[in-house]
Amino acid sequence: MTAPGTCRRSEGAASSGSWSVHGTAAGLLGTRRCEAWLSRRPDTRALTGPDLDEGRGLADEVLSTVTEFNGILDQKVTVALAECVRVSTPDLAFRLLLQALSIKSAAMFPDAVNVSEAQYARLEALGRAFHYGEFVVGDVEHLTE
Repeated sequence: MTAPGTCRRSEGAASSGSWSVHGTAAGLLGTRRCEAWLSRRPDTRALTGPDLDEGRGLADEVLSTVTEFNGILDQKVTVALAECVRVSTPDLAFRLLLQALSIKSAAMFPDAVNVSEAQYARLEALGRAFHYGEFVVGDVEHLTE
């Protein structure tokens, strides 16, 4: 997986040399900067294994999970996350969902967001499916009831 704002080769791109800025609003300018930087680096390696997988096969599960939090998160947020699943990548949408839960909880303190144990178990299962390390989903474990 690639951290937001980092350069990475785009899956399904027009050529194997295409790269993009992942997870930012930098858009075309960011993509061009990323491509220019990478073109100056002869040691740039192609991505392999889980780094190539953007979770396309998990889109339905991520979309279902986003929808499940519609009552907890603002509707505008869940609509944007659902759009992210469809237009960008399920991986990015899921990471943003986890961040949105943390941010919403912090904004509501001390009346923090409550995530049921069943919801958390589904988040953990998705995290494993995305090959995340233990702390990515674990960052919202404190929200469980």
